[in-house]
Amino acid sequence: MTEKVTKIGTCELNIVRVTCHRCGLTTEMDISRITKAISSSGACNHCSEQIIRFSELNPLLQLKRALEQINDSKETLTVEFAIVEDEPSK
Repeated sequence: MTEKVTKIGTCELNIVRVTCHRCGLTTEMDISRITKAISSSGACNHCSEQIIRFSELNPLLQLKRALEQINDSKETLTVEFAIVEDEPSK
């Protein structure tokens, strides 16, 4: 069996999609605006359903900051996400 591996570097992560499972609204935006994908309280911007709970720091803000720090270190560090798919046998 052959594996197909797709590698995505953090510098290639440009668009974020956040979907509310209650109303189905999908918000898609530039990764730099990720914190606008949900309200500051963690509620859906459309139906006000609490879609993410956090006590202090919005995890989307943490993700944004982490990606910025990783990308600022691109001369000394490479981080990639690997998507591995099994290809069907022929």
